[in-house]
Amino acid sequence: MLKQLRKAEDALDRVNPRAHVDLNDLYDAGGALTTLTGYLADAVRLGIRGSVKDLRDKPVYDDTQVDEYLRAIDGGQAVDPQVRLDEAIQHLDEFHRHLAQARDAVSRYHSAIGHIGIRLNPRDGDA
Repeated sequence: MLKQLRKAEDALDRVNPRAHVDLNDLYDAGGALTTLTGYLADAVRLGIRGSVKDLRDKPVYDDTQVDEYLRAIDGGQAVDPQVRLDEAIQHLDEFHRHLAQARDAVSRYHSAIGHIGIRLNPRDGDA
């Protein structure tokens, strides 16, 4: 992933709105971002989500460190770790959906920018 992140960073560094526009740099940036968002989406879906889901079978406990005495005094609520795990999985699923949407959007950008050329002299036709 770090290789793809560096590739995306290099491509984006070359895209300078004040400098000469190089369509190759814009295309490279789109390709790098497509790969990077795809990698992140896969990491969330295949790696992190599975690890969190595996915690359902572990002896988890309430780690809020709110003891019974404090709960009685201020009405503090215990945390149900299984409910929290379910919430965490739901948030990861939402995050994955957004990453997948971002990957699809940047992939469409990548495809679109790849079919553009710049006429060096508008009278001569395509460059």
